[in-house]
Amino acid sequence: LSPMPGIRHILSIAVSPDNKVIAFVMAGEDEYGISIWTVNTDGSGLKMLVKYASDPAWSPDGSKLAYSSNYLPTGEKINKFSKIFVLDLKTMQNIQVTKKGWEDRRPVFSPDGTKIAFESYRHREIAHGSELFVINIDGTGEARLTPPQKNPKYPNDMFRGWSTDQYPDWTK
Repeated sequence: LSPMPGIRHILSIAVSPDNKVIAFVMAGEDEYGISIWTVNTDGSGLKMLVKYASDPAWSPDGSKLAYSSNYLPTGEKINKFSKIFVLDLKTMQNIQVTKKGWEDRRPVFSPDGTKIAFESYRHREIAHGSELFVINIDGTGEARLTPPQKNPKYPNDMFRGWSTDQYPDWTK
C-alpha cells in the first residue's frame, strides 16, 4: 500500500463483523474532502467508498454500511444538515433513511439489521442537545427513544448542558 499524497487525517474507524475489512473516515485536502474509505485488514484493497460522508457503521451481517452525509451519492448537496444513508455493499445502491430538516448522525444497526438507532439534533434551538431515535432501514417507523435531558457533565453550559447519548449502542 503506497502512501496517498497530501496531508490526511483518519477521523474514525469501523471494523466489519467478520474482521476482514475496515471502513474509515479520512479527511484530506483534495476532491474527496471528508469521505468513507475501506481497506482490507491485510492492507490491500484501499478504495474510496462514499464521498463527503462520515460515521460509518456496519450491519450485523456485513452486507450494508450506514453513514451520515449532507450530500447525495451523486455529489449533490441536499441540506446543510447530515442525513442517515444505508449503502448496500453488494449492489452499491444507497437509500436515504432520514429526510427531515435537522442534523441526524452516528447511525448504529440493531442486532437483527432491520433498524438503525441514531443521534438527532432536532430540538437544538430549545434543548441545545441531542436525542436518540430509531428507524427502519427503509426510512419508515421512526420513533424517539430518549428525550433531551440535563447533561451532568456540563450542568451550567447552555450548549452542552442538554444531551442524551452521543454514541448509541444496542448492547448497553
